[in-house]
Amino acid sequence: MAELTPEAVNLLSEGIALLLGRWYALQNEPEKAQQLTVNIYQWLIRPSEALYVDELEDLLDDFMLSFNTDIDDGSVEEIADSLMIMHKECLEGNFASIVRLRQPVPTFNQRIQEQGGQFGNKDLGLSDDFISDHGKVIIFISSKSSPADEEPNFCVICQMDFEDQERIRVLDCHHEYHVECISKWFNVKRTCPICKSIALY
Repeated sequence: MAELTPEAVNLLSEGIALLLGRWYALQNEPEKAQQLTVNIYQWLIRPSEALYVDELEDLLDDFMLSFNTDIDDGSVEEIADSLMIMHKECLEGNFASIVRLRQPVPTFNQRIQEQGGQFGNKDLGLSDDFISDHGKVIIFISSKSSPADEEPNFCVICQMDFEDQERIRVLDCHHEYHVECISKWFNVKRTCPICKSIALY
């Protein structure tokens, strides 16, 4: 079985930390991210043991559940897949994905400026017709007897609560937004504002 070189070991640890630092589930949680980085690193460098992605997914799930955080939007699987690919590349002496992770993530305003300042540029955003055909629109029904620990029902884009009988759009990742808010968002970006998954192709 191939082994990691000393250089690859160091870069793998860096790559894990960089990837977890971009995971929305650990945003503003540096201590948790650091602990999970150590756990994953130790799991990936186990000597002479086969590595399976479903075991890595379990590790991620168990860690988040230990902090009473249940992630069910598919991001755990995406992170696990990315980590397995990174480990394989490090074994091959290929560190391109880690080098890419070192690059800063463009801010929303920077991405607009890169497109010439044109809100809704066709190369970055999507047409209203395309957006209207994606996901589903439902009527929000408020529940006055919602449990205290239930996630708040509000649109993260405008930070306003969903009103009873209001139209909201549900994406494939199951996150919900005001129809108008997410339409404007998709004029510029194709990713879900919460989980950052590619919502539209």
